[in-house]
Amino acid sequence: MTAEQIVEQATRQAQAAEASIFYGESMPVSFESGRLKSIKTNQSTNMGLRVIVDGKLGESHSTDAEDAEGLIQRAVEAAQFGKPVSFRFPGPGDVQEVQTYDKAVVPVTQAEMVAIGQEIVDGLKIYAPDIVSHATVGKSVGRSEFANSSGLSFSGEGTHFSVSLYGNRIRGTDILWAGDGFGWRKRAVVDHLKILKKTIQWFRWAERMAKITSGNMPVLFTPNGMGVLLLALQ
Repeated sequence: MTAEQIVEQATRQAQAAEASIFYGESMPVSFESGRLKSIKTNQSTNMGLRVIVDGKLGESHSTDAEDAEGLIQRAVEAAQFGKPVSFRFPGPGDVQEVQTYDKAVVPVTQAEMVAIGQEIVDGLKIYAPDIVSHATVGKSVGRSEFANSSGLSFSGEGTHFSVSLYGNRIRGTDILWAGDGFGWRKRAVVDHLKILKKTIQWFRWAERMAKITSGNMPVLFTPNGMGVLLLALQ
């Protein structure tokens, strides 16, 4: 059942409805301690529905593509206990198209991803055999649909390709964990050798262990440090 069909059926019991469907396939390859650990293929389906019944919002989700009727019924029942809302679902409008699909991602094989992972873990081992390396290489391809009772409807395909390399080095009581990774919609943008060089650079910067005295110190956060600062809010 399409998103439009779900909305059509849902509006028989609700004053407004909004449905989304996502079908995806991902292929992650992982390395642990410098060796190939796993090769997987995962397929997933996610359906979501929001309805407005008597001015109250109801919502439900499902991973079963054949459960459209149950999805609708649960959303309608949830609306009995939902939050009162006064908004309307948005109608059609002019929006800029965003390119999220790269046909070059689709033909990438698991063997190619294994070769990429092996190359970067081997490269880190050549730099320093005592670093225990971990790497992941993955691709995903998906299709999404969206529709609502205000006439808004669209569908599209998306891809994603990612590579990451991390390692840990133990010297006495000191444990250093460093690495780099990058993911993007386009295959050509992800340079695994650049990720290897960046990871090695992190370890080179930490070659010399420095001692500091206790006291108040100025701290400089890189953009990557924002994740630490936002942990409290998360």
